[in-house]
Amino acid sequence: MAQWTDLLASPIIIVLALVIGTLGEVAKRTIRAKAGDKGWRGVYFVSLPAHPVLVGALVGLVPWLPTPDELVKPGHEFAARLGTGLLAGMVCKVGYDGIVSTAKRMLAGRAASDGE
Repeated sequence: MAQWTDLLASPIIIVLALVIGTLGEVAKRTIRAKAGDKGWRGVYFVSLPAHPVLVGALVGLVPWLPTPDELVKPGHEFAARLGTGLLAGMVCKVGYDGIVSTAKRMLAGRAASDGE
């Protein structure tokens, strides 16, 4: 368990997750896709939940990407880079979903207490 904690707390994973999330938010606000859109915007909207992981996979293709020591195995450098990108995308996705759901719960609780 300590190995997973060290891996998830790795500065490389955290920085990549923050970069992926920030750029994803910028793209989302720029494209402004919504439910019911046709064409590429409709595809963009439907596939939006998978974007952090997909972008993480693309980032993992960068040959000079540093990798956490926990993922490095001799002869498997590409797998380590790809794993780093994918894990950063998953951390971004789970972290964003956790923050958004917590904020919604807090706002709903506040609205309910204000209505009483």
